[in-house]
Amino acid sequence: AQFARLLRAHHDQRGTAVGNLAEMRDHAARVVQSLITAHCPEVCRDWTLHVSDDLNDEIFVLPFSSMLGKLH
Repeated sequence: AQFARLLRAHHDQRGTAVGNLAEMRDHAARVVQSLITAHCPEVCRDWTLHVSDDLNDEIFVLPFSSMLGKLH
């Protein structure tokens, strides 16, 4: 099967308040895992979660592929 790769962005207008970088990383991992669960893992393999602060400065990115492991 071949999956369409959609190029789109979703911006969380509400944001999530976290106390430190470790909480930010853990929350980002939970968000990525929930999106992987909601979609076919191979569809979202090329997706990336961009994490930024309240001034919209990027803090880090989390590629979904890092949560999925290697292709077989």
